[in-house]
Amino acid sequence: MKRAAVIFFAVIMISMASCGGGAPRTEAEPDFPMRGEVPVSEKTVRFLGRYYESEGVYYTNLSCSGFEVRFEGTELKAEFISEPTDADHNTYIHVFVDDDYSALEKTEADGTQDGLANDSRILLEAGRSTVTLASGLEEGVHKITVQKANQSSLNKLGTVKLFPGDGAVLEPPTAKEKSILVIGDSISCGSNNLGEDLAVSYSASEDGLFTMAAYAARHFGADLEVFAKNGLYTSLINTAYDENMLRYADPFNEILAPWDTERPGRQRDLVLINLGINDTNVINSSGGAYSYEQFREDYIRLIQEVRALYPDSYILCTDVSASAAQEQKAVEEYVAQTGDENISFWLRGTVYSRHPLISTHRSEGERLIRELENLGVL
Repeated sequence: MKRAAVIFFAVIMISMASCGGGAPRTEAEPDFPMRGEVPVSEKTVRFLGRYYESEGVYYTNLSCSGFEVRFEGTELKAEFISEPTDADHNTYIHVFVDDDYSALEKTEADGTQDGLANDSRILLEAGRSTVTLASGLEEGVHKITVQKANQSSLNKLGTVKLFPGDGAVLEPPTAKEKSILVIGDSISCGSNNLGEDLAVSYSASEDGLFTMAAYAARHFGADLEVFAKNGLYTSLINTAYDENMLRYADPFNEILAPWDTERPGRQRDLVLINLGINDTNVINSSGGAYSYEQFREDYIRLIQEVRALYPDSYILCTDVSASAAQEQKAVEEYVAQTGDENISFWLRGTVYSRHPLISTHRSEGERLIRELENLGVL
């Protein structure tokens, strides 16, 4: 769905020298265990989702992106740089200790300002701040997971340093056995899933960890990468910046650092394409300039690009909008053209009159889990 008209940006090319989303930077091998102030880098943490480096700071801007770190000790702090894109677009994060996600199960939202209960997010100050991620832990080895709640068009998040107190940062955790990439719009970001009436800010009403895909990822113990923005539609992905947007680390903030899917750890077992609602809006508002036939062609182009970037992934396309039938037809045409059988279309069956609350995301997540179990994908 569109919160407002989608306006995408003039292209600002950022040099490879300052943005490290493509080839890895040359970094000295760390000497673990690392004590004192520990710089955040590809050597000291495992990044979740897409990221890039700018002037020595690593940014994880997209919804559900972040990092994992192993440390020995009882507490861990981190220095962040929060860059809201507007005054009311504050940055929220989640912090989990030793894969304990139980706090998420307690959060409820009924859509009203007073209806949000058991909110476990941490609100970051704009600019630089040092945040206690965990304290009072039992002495020993722990894993801390930090994930961003908001989409990148609302705020950017850089992580500068880690402070393990009297302890030490250890070698980063290994990747999970399974992984999911979601390509979507505001629904995949969790826009307004905590309630449209949260007057604090737009970012306060959004949490990507309460989406259909996030529920499924936690169920399967899979890594989750989210490539989504409010208002995103198929033809825009295909044409922005003269190259498919999927090839960049954060095109929603005009960060054109390449995202190289051939680097180790960047292939995905499942690619979930959750688009269509905004395509319907584009078709309805175009006055006939853009048709369902053109949309099908664009959708097939998107599938082809996804297959080129993720040759072995299972592609599951899904939607609930008026465009769903066209998407299903596009998938069928693509299969007929290519013989690719590692793809299917799944009609979820829930038609939205507004952005869904977390209760709807949870129920759709349960249906997605059943669909993936039937397919034997994860």
